[in-house]
Amino acid sequence: MSFDSISNMSDKRPVVKQVTGEETLIITMTSGSTGEPKPIDLTQKNKLERAMAHIRLYNLTKEDRILAATPLYHSLAERLVLMPLLIGATSILLPRFTPALWLNCVKDQKVTFTIAVSAQLGQIAELLTSPFVPEIDSLRCVVSSSSLLENHIKNELIDKLNCDFHEMYGTSETSTVTSINFRETMGKNIPLADRCRKQK
Repeated sequence: MSFDSISNMSDKRPVVKQVTGEETLIITMTSGSTGEPKPIDLTQKNKLERAMAHIRLYNLTKEDRILAATPLYHSLAERLVLMPLLIGATSILLPRFTPALWLNCVKDQKVTFTIAVSAQLGQIAELLTSPFVPEIDSLRCVVSSSSLLENHIKNELIDKLNCDFHEMYGTSETSTVTSINFRETMGKNIPLADRCRKQK
């Protein structure tokens, strides 16, 4: 197939009857709050439903430019790569994380959406207090994941990034369960959360 023929290809997703979606996509290990590592069998359908739930929750469209800045073996990065592929948005991968690289990437690539772990956001907030950081004006929404942020870090990020700022809670087994938008008064449960709990 030539490159020129791509524009004539159908935009409908192919159907492969031998694949049901119940096949294992990844077996990941988690310690959770117990400290005892255990395997979690995540199916293709489960991963797809997790991604689609986030697309709806954060109103992502093909116009978004979505940044993945955690290692690609991490569930969060996998979702951040899958979401733009599903909706035709732009996927941006940061090869390694430092707060300066993150801020420069957001500015240069005009990132509109990302989910970052709280440890990253703490470092970013600290750098934002410097007068020499680039001006960021493209972000529409930033989501904090993994553990709670201290209030002064949240306030710094909300003030300096000037976008919707969410804090989400979830587990490896269930994905994201709740998301709090700090411009609203209360958190919301994630659509399809119950379906995402079903494993193979």
